[in-house]
Amino acid sequence: MPIFRSLFVIWVAVVLAVPPAAAIDFNPLSAIKGAIEAVAEKHQMPVATYLHAGDGNLHPNVLFDATDPEEFEQAMQAGSEILHLCLDLGGVLSGE
Repeated sequence: MPIFRSLFVIWVAVVLAVPPAAAIDFNPLSAIKGAIEAVAEKHQMPVATYLHAGDGNLHPNVLFDATDPEEFEQAMQAGSEILHLCLDLGGVLSGE
């Protein structure tokens, strides 16, 4: 049963991850990749980014322990920074 509990915690982290979706033009994708990595390093939080580059949709997910209020706040701040980076590069908050 512990494996299922661990998987559930990971699933909760991904579901609660921020931001859920952003869209950006194809050309700045390489720039945003480095910027997301810088945000992850700054906040010392892993960020799993999934994308479909053909249409510019990316899904950067800040992974965190949802039971830790401090980590939750840090994840929200990191997610906000990532969304602002996408907007600064001409993206939108949801391209889906």
